[in-house]
Amino acid sequence: DLFSSAGMCVAEANALPFVVNNPDLLACLPVQMLPPADHLPLLFSGQSRHDVGPIQKCIAPLLRRVAAVVAAATLGRDLNTLRRSRGLRPIQIQEMLRDRPILVDGAFGLEYERSLPANVYMVGPMLPAQPPPLPEAMRVWLEQGPPVVYVNLGTLAIASKRQLIEMLQGLTSHSFRVLWVLKAAQAAAL
Repeated sequence: DLFSSAGMCVAEANALPFVVNNPDLLACLPVQMLPPADHLPLLFSGQSRHDVGPIQKCIAPLLRRVAAVVAAATLGRDLNTLRRSRGLRPIQIQEMLRDRPILVDGAFGLEYERSLPANVYMVGPMLPAQPPPLPEAMRVWLEQGPPVVYVNLGTLAIASKRQLIEMLQGLTSHSFRVLWVLKAAQAAAL
């Protein structure tokens, strides 16, 4: 896993090859690894690509530099303290994954298309061959009544109150039911 730096350090110390699993493209990869895509929304902004204006496009290179400095000063400092205590050379946290194969569980169509480094592979979601059975109450609910539309914004998307209300209006129908996974704070906005 991308946040298993201790495991990566053990592999490095023992000259073991390893592959990194990354749940999604943008949330975790260092900004220096991905080619610039200033036309795309910033992480955690809650914006659509249509909301990215000229000012944000102009300041994006500065924000990438600031993110790199902050990562080096916080995560990088702590990681290098641990590496030194185990006899490993300090590293630049932004460079830690540069030559490592990285499998990304996301898929274009769900992620914004963009150029990727040669070591990043979009493998799609990693799902079990046989999903676990549904709880009985959920199975009965799904089988009774009109068809069900499943809505899930994931763990990173933060919809505005206006967006939530518009989605709610679009999801209101007598011809289908909705199973909507929504964070408590966002549900409260409705």
